[in-house]
Amino acid sequence: MTVTVRPARFPDDLPAIRALVVEYIDSLELDLGFQDVDGELAGLPGAYAPPRGAMLIAEAAGAPVGIGAMRALPDGSAEMKRMYLRPAARGTGAGRALAVAIIEAARAAGYPRMRLDTQASFVPAVALYRSLGFRDTPRYNDNPLPGSLFMALELG
Repeated sequence: MTVTVRPARFPDDLPAIRALVVEYIDSLELDLGFQDVDGELAGLPGAYAPPRGAMLIAEAAGAPVGIGAMRALPDGSAEMKRMYLRPAARGTGAGRALAVAIIEAARAAGYPRMRLDTQASFVPAVALYRSLGFRDTPRYNDNPLPGSLFMALELG
């Protein structure tokens, strides 16, 4: 599967982005009510708008297979958000391509570091992040979910 990653085009990509985010949330089997996902979807691109943010789409054969985003944090770091690949795209290198593109967008925007939170039980995702240089870091947000893992990558 050949995957390309590109910046989202607003408003053209809104239906695909919304569908992918809903799939992502549904796949988690976690209560993300504390994140106001409905408000985020209604206000897209919102915090993901350039130049301080980014929303990227991974495509295969012209169809969206994944998304990833970046937004600014109050401490001056970038935060990787909404990384999701449809099951058929997993294990193809699409996740790595998407993560690398988000990291590069953060570097290009001048961020000194990128942070993320994930679940320790998401073993393939955690392995990907570690392979890209992310390291465990103290909690940086108000994520109340048990099993949360906080990671950071220095971009300098």
